Amino acid sequence: MRWLELTVETHPEAIESVSELLSSYTTGGVAIEEPIELIDEGQEYRVLAGQPVKVHAYLPVDGTEEALRQRVAEGLWHLASLGSHFVGDLQTRIVNEEDWANAWKDYFHVTHIGKRLVIRPSWRE
Repeated sequence: MRWLELTVETHPEAIESVSELLSSYTTGGVAIEEPIELIDEGQEYRVLAGQPVKVHAYLPVDGTEEALRQRVAEGLWHLASLGSHFVGDLQTRIVNEEDWANAWKDYFHVTHIGKRLVIRPSWRE
């Protein structure tokens, strides 16, 4: 299945408003992507306070997505009237549905450490 990803970059104070708007037109809820900085060689992170946050929502590509996208854009226009720095433009892209339960396995490979030690995920040969 294909999905239309709706993404809005917004000020942290407008996250709830943007999330509510997106969730009123989508059925799967929203995903909030906070800006982070990796520290301690990538072992930990900290959230960058005050930086814009991305809010994502998904619509199924079934012929009704353009009308819903237009409604979301109109709602964002109204929210943007609060101030230009509060709500960014609506960005969209088509994404294909993946088997998320198994997609993460693509990033783990067989690792050879020295001459005799091999780390092999159970799903790899």
